[in-house]
Amino acid sequence: MIVDDPPINNLVENDDTFETQLFSYAILLSYILDSKYYNKYINPLKGKKKGKIRINEKKFFAKYTFNGKDYYGECFDYRLISENFETSSIIDTELAKLFETVTKEKGKTKFFIGLDETVIKAINKKNIEFLKIYNSENVFIDNDKHMQFLDQDGILIVKSIDGADKQLESIFTEEEVKRRLGFFFSYIKREAHQCKAPCRSREIKGKPCEIMTYRSNCHFHR
Repeated sequence: MIVDDPPINNLVENDDTFETQLFSYAILLSYILDSKYYNKYINPLKGKKKGKIRINEKKFFAKYTFNGKDYYGECFDYRLISENFETSSIIDTELAKLFETVTKEKGKTKFFIGLDETVIKAINKKNIEFLKIYNSENVFIDNDKHMQFLDQDGILIVKSIDGADKQLESIFTEEEVKRRLGFFFSYIKREAHQCKAPCRSREIKGKPCEIMTYRSNCHFHR
């Protein structure tokens, strides 16, 4: 019947809008999710299989609470930018010395970039209507060494200089920054190590993984 057409068209329009939103969030997720879990989001989306899209909150590095809401994301630090280093000048340096030097040169500037937990849940539940009307408050707080910015899409950016944001400092400690620098250091020196995480494959379940990696665990066990 003719009267049935408008609802069908509206569903198509809603689905198109939802897909556009998913692709928009994909840009953010490409920066704050490990590539293994980002691919589990983007590949079904590109393959028009939105029903299989799911974001695992446990696979984000950090959770930051702001104005009573939780945001899941990743942390960054100026000291971890690879362009800061000349391979030839650090190849014979000890990690502790390298960390001390780069901290003196670049200071302590840390970032958190994350996404509103309610948006993640809405994407997982395919709650098109929620995302259609979702509009976060815009917040911009900028002090001498501390910045918090929340946009209408639920994306939160926090900047902290010299430990000004105590929550971010507790999430992203100096030890973690040094640990990540160590991964890069090992890569430069070509000093890979065995993953050693318990294998999950049926044939070798529980056996320490022998895959070589420069990170804490290999691609399969991250």
